[in-house]
Amino acid sequence: MFEVREEKDGTFSVWVGGRERVAMLKSEAAAEALMDALEDAWDDAFLRAVAEVQEDYGADFIDPLPPAGNH
Repeated sequence: MFEVREEKDGTFSVWVGGRERVAMLKSEAAAEALMDALEDAWDDAFLRAVAEVQEDYGADFIDPLPPAGNH
């Protein structure tokens, strides 16, 4: 879901879903750290949202797993 790309000017960008750039950083290490933090935050938010909605609509869930390719 998140990826790091090296830009032509030598900076590094973090992208969401391959379509939206969310940050530009000077180092690859910083970009990788941000990507890892975003992935962790996404996982936590997804699991909380699923648990909350399952309280009222648990029987309606077919596959409450996060999209493939998170890590």
